[in-house]
Amino acid sequence: MIRFYKDSAALQKALSSEVEVLERRVNNFRGNNIRLENELRDRRCKVEAQLLNCVIQYDADIGGRHTDLENLVSEFELLSSERKNLENDVMVDLRRLHGDLQREKEETSRKILNERINVFVRNRAARVIQKAWRAYWERHCTKKKKKSRKK
Repeated sequence: MIRFYKDSAALQKALSSEVEVLERRVNNFRGNNIRLENELRDRRCKVEAQLLNCVIQYDADIGGRHTDLENLVSEFELLSSERKNLENDVMVDLRRLHGDLQREKEETSRKILNERINVFVRNRAARVIQKAWRAYWERHCTKKKKKSRKK
């Protein structure tokens, strides 16, 4: 029995020393794991901070560009309306000018036509008068010839 006791005590001692070694290894693993966990947590915080800075910078950039876009869109709309107003003004002026030019062209065409008609009427009247004058002069000359023959 003593032998069992001694064997048991030796076995207990061996097991307790093995438990102590295992506890030390577990504690070392825990320490390493805690240290690695802290390092990873610090790296994660740094990455999150960088990401947050990137998001803030992105928001600032996009916000500025969005403001620029809104300004450009409003300026474009203003310029488009001004262009349309100018086009309308120019079209009104062009229509008025076109109407004036058409009236002037018609008036010029009428004057030319009237002038041609006047030339035609004068030439015709001149022919009629010349024809009548020749007829009269011929009659007058024939009367004189007859009178001179009668004498």
